[in-house]
Amino acid sequence: MTARGFRWGWLFSVCLACAGCDDGGASDAGGLDGGATDAGQDASYVAPDAGPPGAALEPVSSCDDVAAELYATPAGLPPFDPSVRGELLGCALLETIDRDALAARLPDDAVVLSGARIYLVAFRTATAPDVGALSTALVMLPDVALTERVPLVVAMHGSVGLADACAPSHLRDDPPSWLRRTYLDAMLLAWSARGLPVIAPDYPGLGTEGTHAYVSWGEVGRSGIDAARALRSLLPAERLAGDTIVYGHSQGGGLALGVATVAAEAPDIELSAVVSMAPSYRLISLVDGLRLPMFELGGLVRGTVAMGVYAELAQVTSDPTELGAAFAEPVRDTILEDAETLCYGELITALDTASATYAPPTTLGELIDETFRQSVLACADDGVCAEPVAAFVARDDANEPHLDASAPPLLFVSSSDDEAVTPGVVGCVIDRVRRDGVTYESCVQTGPDHLGVAETGTPHAIAWALAARGGDPRPPCPGASAAPRCVPF
Repeated sequence: MTARGFRWGWLFSVCLACAGCDDGGASDAGGLDGGATDAGQDASYVAPDAGPPGAALEPVSSCDDVAAELYATPAGLPPFDPSVRGELLGCALLETIDRDALAARLPDDAVVLSGARIYLVAFRTATAPDVGALSTALVMLPDVALTERVPLVVAMHGSVGLADACAPSHLRDDPPSWLRRTYLDAMLLAWSARGLPVIAPDYPGLGTEGTHAYVSWGEVGRSGIDAARALRSLLPAERLAGDTIVYGHSQGGGLALGVATVAAEAPDIELSAVVSMAPSYRLISLVDGLRLPMFELGGLVRGTVAMGVYAELAQVTSDPTELGAAFAEPVRDTILEDAETLCYGELITALDTASATYAPPTTLGELIDETFRQSVLACADDGVCAEPVAAFVARDDANEPHLDASAPPLLFVSSSDDEAVTPGVVGCVIDRVRRDGVTYESCVQTGPDHLGVAETGTPHAIAWALAARGGDPRPPCPGASAAPRCVPF
């Protein structure tokens, strides 16, 4: 696979599992005008005294629902309107983990103050401003809270696929080979072990009705806001500090930024810190991507592009014929079947494997139907539009997230050995954020692969977020704090 093709596939969205190579593209942060990369850092950092610990965080709901039933939209649900966003619809206790067992599952440098109880919840959200939807989420509550009043934590996961079986709440007990258990524990349980309540949304359409809007940053970001509302309603008001930390990795790293881009729409949710790890984010539109029919596709690229186009078209039509029309006839049936049934790692492998009836497309033009491609460009460029292409193009045009200059403290974490999202690509995401006038900090580790950066970087992310929300000096980065130079290809 060429580096150019690899990165282009990332621009749509990034897989979770990939081993690393050294990018070598880091440069002095002085080349990024307006972006402070070491704000609040202090080499003599001492962890602030959080005060006496609080008692266990207990849900105010009974949480005695049947977990398997929470994935279905309840019958007789009142019509959707914005006032019901985040409304909790059910809660089921899944597992209790004591402190010793939790410590054994986390990295040695993780701070483990507490055991945890894991719940599955369902809450109301939306897939568009006026289209109601259901999302499920894992909730982790500590037996010993960090303090008597705590912030909420919303954790946004990386790419898992489009099929319902791929929802992280389904995969947590027996992760497939491409999704490590240590990754899920670091993403989710490390925060609860620190004494913080965590909600990790599956995202609308993963496990629930509809198709997950895989590359819609603001749209899925709004479901992160609704997840915070659901967690808030699950806990006693007197135990909450009133603010929310948002944290995510890979696709979820971009979605953490997506949450921040729509935060102004939700004055009831105060974001106090955002951590974006190895983020996938919008650096090129789907429409502009379709202008490149000769772009080379390897396994990772092929799967991410197929998922991105399929997911966006599925938001505007459920007609299999119209969905299939986006893909070239020789590969159409395979793409439709695999996108609807396989999780991310299996999808990448399947679309990279030839059979008697399928040859892996090697260019974008071999993957995307030429009539569909030309229809999209005619609609975008000349206004010659027919459905569902018109709605597809309109969604792509609206999918243009921007952070406000008053965004909360923001940390980027990456690894020099992450082949899926290299420091150079993270530098391009930082460039986009910098153009929005946002102050940020950067931490580039050495050694971890794409999943590993979440495993090794989460202890720093937790310490950083807790310091940032309180306005305290930030802990020093366990790596290079200079923001990497943008190297997209």
